Amino acid sequence: MKKLLLLTFVFTLFACSSGDGNCGEGARAGTWSGNYQIDSGDSGTWTLVPDEPDGFGYINHTGSLFSDVYGSMDFSGDIDAEGETTEGLLTFTAVTSESSPIEYDFVGFVVCNDVVEAIISVDGDYGAGTFTATKN
Repeated sequence: MKKLLLLTFVFTLFACSSGDGNCGEGARAGTWSGNYQIDSGDSGTWTLVPDEPDGFGYINHTGSLFSDVYGSMDFSGDIDAEGETTEGLLTFTAVTSESSPIEYDFVGFVVCNDVVEAIISVDGDYGAGTFTATKN
């Protein structure tokens, strides 16, 4: 299911691409933050801080998420940094707690300094929430 979801996002990315790549070098690299809303009632804020590129076409990030329901969580994720374009895929996962884990999978497309089609899956339930993102 995740592969089908990512494939759908990839096709949409190319369909919506402006093709000019004039957003400036390193548009995807940087600290990202935003808000999120889960349909079941959870909401909160999150921040991703970049690490070094991993050598496989991704910029790894570590971050923190503050949930109104579960409190503070640490997580990691990445932004697809392959190629010379300023577009990529932002993905990260947060797990609510060790005792009763619920997995939030955030997926969105980075186009210049914006994230579009920002969807959250909760324990595999695709589209169970949305999020916003801003590069600081």
